[in-house]
Amino acid sequence: MRKLVQIVEKTQLNLSGLNLYTEAATGNYNISAALGVLAGARAVHCVARSNRFGSAQLAIAQTNELVQSIQNVNQTRVTYSEGHDYTALAEADIVTNSNPLRPLDEVAIKAMKKGGVISLMYEPWEYRQGDIDLKAAQAKDVWIVGVNEMHPTIPCFYSAGILPLKGMLMAGLEVFSSDVLLVCANRLIEYALPVLSKTCASVHFVDGNIFQGEVPAGCKRIQPGEVNNRHYDALLLFDSPDTVKWNVSSTSDALWPIQSLGHWDVCVQMMGDVVRSDFEDVKFVPEKEPPRGYMGFNPADLGVDLVIRTVVSGLKAGQEAIAFLQNGNTKTDAEKVSFEWIKSFYNRA
Repeated sequence: MRKLVQIVEKTQLNLSGLNLYTEAATGNYNISAALGVLAGARAVHCVARSNRFGSAQLAIAQTNELVQSIQNVNQTRVTYSEGHDYTALAEADIVTNSNPLRPLDEVAIKAMKKGGVISLMYEPWEYRQGDIDLKAAQAKDVWIVGVNEMHPTIPCFYSAGILPLKGMLMAGLEVFSSDVLLVCANRLIEYALPVLSKTCASVHFVDGNIFQGEVPAGCKRIQPGEVNNRHYDALLLFDSPDTVKWNVSSTSDALWPIQSLGHWDVCVQMMGDVVRSDFEDVKFVPEKEPPRGYMGFNPADLGVDLVIRTVVSGLKAGQEAIAFLQNGNTKTDAEKVSFEWIKSFYNRA
């Protein structure tokens, strides 16, 4: 609780007078409702669903236990449901694109009020098709905001260099003697490459020339179309959900089959899709294959602090959007403004 109080104060998270529609969850993800209460929300409604992490009842119990530990909790109305509560959804100012709420389909968005805001709870480039009905949101004039997860107050992406190391250790690799191939054609390369260059024996990387800094010593860029027969201890797959150049099977006609990148003993599948059955001799981490489009690891794997940062960043983006709307601004006005917590308005149809 101390960390939650501190980060609300540090970021000046303020949801006074607003209704928050978010998740009830287990483990480190049970914090959204508590953050809403600490930020002074008028009402918080939490949606729970049973999943691989626990039952809906367990999610509600763990979320409510944390909420009830807050002093003056009764100043905020906190309610729960298994699945959507469309009455609560109709009252919501901010809706979080959290796992138990997805998909936010046409039925859900039609229940929202005009001028409501959906926070993606991640950056725009991470968007997964099917999370939100974009056409329904556009028709209802519901704003969808992509989050700036590298706000200097609580930057989130520094974990990109730590997660691969965790995966390698889980696979039984000795990091400091490992030769690795990093596939990461997104901005996470900026944070992953410097850490890996200091901890691994050598790093080859495929990034589509995204990384603009000086390539660290011990690192080499592999260019598109380059045939690479080197054997690596590990492939570190940190790809974007919508990239298809190498998330393919050996029988695919894709532009750049993953087999052309070399050979490896271990695949640390942090982000990006692979047909695992095509790689009989490769050990995959995590052992359980993530659903298509989802990360194999998530912030909770590094502890609660990163989860708090991620959730607060999403709520701050929602707060900023609501304040902008309440001043009578439009989407056209938004294109002329530089926001702190909003990376972009994801309102494409």
